[in-house]
Amino acid sequence: MSIPSLSDALRLRAAIAKDQTAHWRRIFWDPAPSKREAQRREYLWFWWRCTVLFAELSFRSLTIPAERSFARGR
Repeated sequence: MSIPSLSDALRLRAAIAKDQTAHWRRIFWDPAPSKREAQRREYLWFWWRCTVLFAELSFRSLTIPAERSFARGR
């Protein structure tokens, strides 16, 4: 078993977060049995969206220096 590279790990993290965001977004629009459950769904929807954002930013910050060095011919 090999350990994935950092870029693979960040890509996987973003994919999981996107899937969870879609899941909680679908559940958010279903009727909730209580106000507390509705608030929980909304919270998890936003939390996973933030996780997607930061995973994508982490991946971009990892790839931008590599792209710059490639453009310079190194």
